[in-house]
Amino acid sequence: MKKGLTSIIEISDAHVKYLQCRVTSGKITILSCVIKRFVNRTDEEVSTIITQILKNKNIKKQPLVFLVPRRLIILKSFKLPALDTYEIAKMIPLQLVNKIPYALKDVVYDYDVIEKSRDGYSKLLVSVIHKDISNRYINLLKRSGVECNRLTVSSEGLLGWVTYQQSHKTLNAKDSIAIVNIDTAHVEVCFCHKHHLIFSRSLKYGAKDLAGEYTDDLLQQIKVTFDSYKKEELGPEPVSVVVVSGLAEAAGFSSELGKLIGIPAENRMPLDGMGVQKNSGTADLNNDPGMSAAATVGVLAMDPRAKGLNLTPQEVHEIKAMESKKKEFIVFLLLAVLVGILALSVLGIEFLKKTKELEAIEEKVVAVEARTRKSEQMIKLVEVFDQEFKSRILISDLVNELYTLTPDGISFRSLFLDENGMFTINGYAEESVSVNDFQNSLVNSPVFNDVTLQYATKRKIFNMDITDFKIIAQLANQRQAE
Repeated sequence: MKKGLTSIIEISDAHVKYLQCRVTSGKITILSCVIKRFVNRTDEEVSTIITQILKNKNIKKQPLVFLVPRRLIILKSFKLPALDTYEIAKMIPLQLVNKIPYALKDVVYDYDVIEKSRDGYSKLLVSVIHKDISNRYINLLKRSGVECNRLTVSSEGLLGWVTYQQSHKTLNAKDSIAIVNIDTAHVEVCFCHKHHLIFSRSLKYGAKDLAGEYTDDLLQQIKVTFDSYKKEELGPEPVSVVVVSGLAEAAGFSSELGKLIGIPAENRMPLDGMGVQKNSGTADLNNDPGMSAAATVGVLAMDPRAKGLNLTPQEVHEIKAMESKKKEFIVFLLLAVLVGILALSVLGIEFLKKTKELEAIEEKVVAVEARTRKSEQMIKLVEVFDQEFKSRILISDLVNELYTLTPDGISFRSLFLDENGMFTINGYAEESVSVNDFQNSLVNSPVFNDVTLQYATKRKIFNMDITDFKIIAQLANQRQAE
C-alpha cells in the first residue's frame, strides 16, 4: 500500500467492502473499490475474500481500519460528575457493571466525551463490544496476513459522512442531523451533533424494504427510534434527516418519512461530494444501488481533532508493543554482529598498517557492548516487573469486591487509593442504616483491614435527605493495586 493512502474494510450483513482512499485538502478521492457479496457468511469465506482482495491490491503487512456492524455493539449514554479525563476513565467501569450483560473482563470499551458542562458534569457515549466478537474480526485479518490498526463501529463512519458533508457546506454544521443509512440487508439510524455521535440504532430491514410489503413497518420503526430519542432526552432534536441510498425509491421514501416524523427529509447518494478516480472499481457500487458505502468511506472524514473509537482488545496492543521491541532488539543484535565481523576483517587485513583505524573500531565495539549491557539490564528489569505485576492486586478485583459489598441506596462520590494501600470512600446513602451495613460488609471482607467510618453526616440535596459519609480502610494486601 502506497504511503499516504488509507484502506478501510467493512463487513456488513451482506458484503465485504474494501475502499482505498486519499484525503487531499479535505477532499476524499476513492482510488480503489472492491465489493464482494457473501454466499454462506462463514469465517472461512470472509477470510478468503479478504485475502483475495488484499492480494490483488498488493497490500502486505499494512495496518487497516476495520468496521463492524452496529448491531454487534452496545451503546450506553452516561452523565458523570467529573471533568478530568482520568477521573472519567475511572468512573466508566463502575457505571458499566450494572448496564451491560457481560463481565467487564469479557468486553472491550471506548468512549467519546460529547459535552462538558459548567456544573461539573460530562456527558459521554460508551461503545462496548464483547471480546469474542472483536477477537473474531482481528483473527480474520490475521489469517489474511494483515494487522488491524483500529477496530471501530459503522456508526462512527456515518458520523464521519455527516461531518464531511457539513465541512463541504452541503449540511449545516450547527444543526443536529439524523442520518438513515439504507444498506442491502440492514438499516442504521444515527443522531449526530457537533461532530459527535449521540445515539444510533440498527434495524433488521434493507434496501428491498424501501418500496414493498415492509415499507410501512420500516417507517414505523424509524419513527419509534426518533420518539425514543426524544423521550429519553438523549440530545438535541434533529432539525432534518438525511436518507442515504442510491435507489430510485429513496426519494419517495424520504418524503414519506419526513411527513411521518414531522421534520424535513432528503435523499443523498452514499458517495455524495466525493471524488472517484478512473478505473477505481466503483462500478460495483453503481451496479448495486441498494448497497451503501457511506459508513466505509465516512471513517476518513472524521473530525481530525477526535481520536476516534478503537475497540481493539488491550492484549492486541500489548502484543504489538512486545513484537516491536523484539524486532528492535534483533536489529540491534544484527548490527552488533556486523560491527564485530567488520572489526575482525579489519584486524586480519590491516592489523599492521591501520592501527589507528583499529582503535576507532574497538571504541565502537566498546560502545556496542555498553549498549548491550544496558539492554540486558532492561531485559532483567522487564522480568522483575513481570514477576512483580503478577503478584499485584488488580483494580478490577477491587472494583468487583466493592460492587459485591455495596448495598442498595449507596452512591459513591469518589474513590481514592494511595500508594500505601489506604482506600478512601466518599459517598451518599439514602438511609443511615445503609452506611452501617456497608461498613459491616467492609469489616467482614477479606480484602479490607482497619475499616473506619470517619463521618456520616445528614445532608439535604435536591429536597432529599441523605447521609454523606467517608470510610477509610487498609487493603489486606499492603501492595499497591494496579
